[in-house]
Amino acid sequence: MTSTLPDWLDATADRFNDSTALVAGSRMIGFAELAEMSRAMAANLSAQGVGRGDRVAVWLLNQPEWLALFFACARVGAIAVAVNTRFRAVELSDIFARTRPRAVFFRSKFKSTDFAALVDEAGRMSAALPPVRIAIGQDTGFSTQCTTVPNPVSASALGTGYVADAADGAIMFTTSGTTSVPKFVLHPHRSVVDHAIDVAADFEMSAADAVMLQALPYCGVFGFCQAMAALAAGRPSVVLETFDPAAAATAIAEHNVTHFNATDDMLAAMAGAAPADAFSTLRLVGAASFNRGPDALARLADCYDLPIVGLYGMSEVQALYARRHFDDPPDRRFTAGGRPVSGRARIRVRDSGSDSGALLPAGESGELELQGPSQLSAYFGDGAATATAVTKDGFVRTGDLGYLDENGSFTFESRIGDALRLGGFMVNPGEISGFVETLEGVDECVVVGVVSDGRLRPAAFVKTSKIQAFDPEMALSRCARELAAFKVPVLIHALGDFPVADGPNGVKVQRGVLREMARELIEK
Repeated sequence: MTSTLPDWLDATADRFNDSTALVAGSRMIGFAELAEMSRAMAANLSAQGVGRGDRVAVWLLNQPEWLALFFACARVGAIAVAVNTRFRAVELSDIFARTRPRAVFFRSKFKSTDFAALVDEAGRMSAALPPVRIAIGQDTGFSTQCTTVPNPVSASALGTGYVADAADGAIMFTTSGTTSVPKFVLHPHRSVVDHAIDVAADFEMSAADAVMLQALPYCGVFGFCQAMAALAAGRPSVVLETFDPAAAATAIAEHNVTHFNATDDMLAAMAGAAPADAFSTLRLVGAASFNRGPDALARLADCYDLPIVGLYGMSEVQALYARRHFDDPPDRRFTAGGRPVSGRARIRVRDSGSDSGALLPAGESGELELQGPSQLSAYFGDGAATATAVTKDGFVRTGDLGYLDENGSFTFESRIGDALRLGGFMVNPGEISGFVETLEGVDECVVVGVVSDGRLRPAAFVKTSKIQAFDPEMALSRCARELAAFKVPVLIHALGDFPVADGPNGVKVQRGVLREMARELIEK
């Protein structure tokens, strides 16, 4: 099964040729055309000196060029760095500083966002401005809206100097863990290809009339894995640049969509934007229950006759690692977990709360440890984190609490640590508190999660010796300008000190007290 990405795409293009791979607005891109786009982009990357081991930051919305560029990087041996389009200068500068990309591709313009200005600002902040900076428009390949632009060359100019290996790095995703800055999860060619084939088969995407809706962003592992699986199945994806509930519901009805995956918040928004019969063509909807819980998914499935099943995934083993099935018991069908999509995957649960660290039988909760062909090769630039996350016998320590089911599946219960799922992305509170602590008058900051308007939001508590002088609105305004929108706290509240409790390992901040305080402040 294992193959390199260029060989896999070319074989897929030969097999499906002019069949539609992508429906993006008025654009219809066939499999052969996508492969040719990637070869042309690869030739241009090579002409700009981008080669084996170089990083290429991809900061684009959902458009055919995103996928073509990803495969182009694979053709020249470069590693694509998937950058969230909602990131701003603070986050982008960190990516520049730690991955040192040779090139950055970004959207020329979207609404009021000036991506070129943000690239320049991030470059100044990090002192690591990529030498190649290329703007891509909505309907064009290489554009002329950037100071450094290649002279476009044809696909035939692509040399044969690099020969891909399935173990070579292909793409990295940003994620959060136990540190205050994101880690870069690096996946090789083989994990992307093998997982795409496994997902396509397990999700039954290869039916002659199957159509996928791509409403999730390519820049996240959730959307990326769905896109790769659709290619593996040889079936078309209807691509939305950004998620809009009404547009998504319309696309389902207009294109007879049969499959798609989404978060619980996305599904709720779509259900509220369309009549129930708009979803009659759907056969399988994979749902990630980040905020609303399995009971809410069950209600959506019942009220709108949606064929919803729960999912499980993470950047380290990729999204869509496992899923529930329609024949699962009703109390499990909508919960996160299920059976792995790969027959080669292995799951075990370890008692991480005791000194023994024993493996646990079915039904007993502990830390989930996962193995399979979809797992990461390393955390880029962080050997210590890799050694901590991957056991000596090759299992990924997830940091998730769960248990094995009797039928060979598993159930996810919660994160063991403090990471928050915000806007569909896993965010460590330290990413937000670290920024808030740079604001004037803030001595320390603790961030907790609180439900506001039906979704999880960060709430920031700051310790300051100048409570009367502290301006929370000004602090929130700074956050709104400089952080991704999903990271902006719903409130920033000043305290003279944090509530703490003495324990055997020292004094700890009582986050539960802060969460309750946040709920009370929101209700006022």
